[in-house]
Amino acid sequence: MGRHNLLHAGIRQHKASVSCLSVCLSHLITDLVSTCVVPPTLSSYGDRTFAAAGPRLWNSLPVQLRNPDITYGLFRRQLKGHLFREA
Repeated sequence: MGRHNLLHAGIRQHKASVSCLSVCLSHLITDLVSTCVVPPTLSSYGDRTFAAAGPRLWNSLPVQLRNPDITYGLFRRQLKGHLFREA
């Protein structure tokens, strides 16, 4: 009887840790997907190119705007609000 209870407790604990791990991984993957890599540049001219400035600007947006599941209309409304708050 004691081993049986210990086994069920171990299984419950394992399920809880797997559930927590999957939630953490989904947040990490969402954050990685919504972050762009800014290529290194050798000059100030290179810093102003679209290839460098675009990802830098995207990464400066709040996380809720970089959500890949956001709709176009919601993105526009939230971006407008963000830009007005920044001004």
